[in-house]
Amino acid sequence: DNILGPDAYVVLINRWNTLSDDKKEATFPRVAPNFIVELRSSSSTYISCHRKMLTWINAGVEVSSLILIR
Repeated sequence: DNILGPDAYVVLINRWNTLSDDKKEATFPRVAPNFIVELRSSSSTYISCHRKMLTWINAGVEVSSLILIR
C-alpha cells in the first residue's frame, strides 16, 4: 500500500468519527482528509503534482489546493 501525505490537511470530526477506535490510534489512519494542501516546489513538475491531486480527489478528498512555491 502507498501512503500519501499532503503538506497540510484537515479531517472534519464527522469523517473522523466514522473510524473505529483502533483505526484512530494508527500511526497513519486510513481516512481521506476533507481538505488538503500540496506545495509544489521548483523540483516538482506540474504533471506529477496534478496526478497526485487527482489521486487525492479519487480517494475522497473534497477540496484540494496546489500552491506553487518560488
